[in-house]
Amino acid sequence: MVHKHDYSAMKENVNSTIEANSCLEIQPTVYRDGFEWYRVLAFRQLDLPKLFRALSKNANVSVASRKVLSDDSTRDTMAISTGSIFAGVTARQLRALRSAIASGYFDSPGLVRTSDIANRLGVPRTTFETHLRKAEGKVLRSLLPYLEMKIGSESRRPIEQA
Repeated sequence: MVHKHDYSAMKENVNSTIEANSCLEIQPTVYRDGFEWYRVLAFRQLDLPKLFRALSKNANVSVASRKVLSDDSTRDTMAISTGSIFAGVTARQLRALRSAIASGYFDSPGLVRTSDIANRLGVPRTTFETHLRKAEGKVLRSLLPYLEMKIGSESRRPIEQA
């Protein structure tokens, strides 16, 4: 889809308009010669005309290409926002996670112990492990819907509770 901004008439952000019409933008957006090129994923055919009408109120819109994707290819094109992945993860938890990854903690076999990383950061081992465990849990829980989508029908069974 090609979209040329008339910034004086633009009342809504293009992304919010896409989302408000039950569609998703697939990044990246391309900016070239005064035009913006968006890739949009619609799950229902009837959402596309509504989207084009909404965008056409403030800009010239045209379709550059269109194709129907299989369920598998749709799953592979999904973009995940960092806001949703790291929702609720504190700055300390992010630093613990980054330090663990950068130090090789998650390598197999592990290259470093949590006590080594904690010493380097100047925090007690138990504090570091708490921050790391909380970060891991939050990130992994946020990825669960995508994991289930990737697995497909196998994930329809209830998840065993620990």
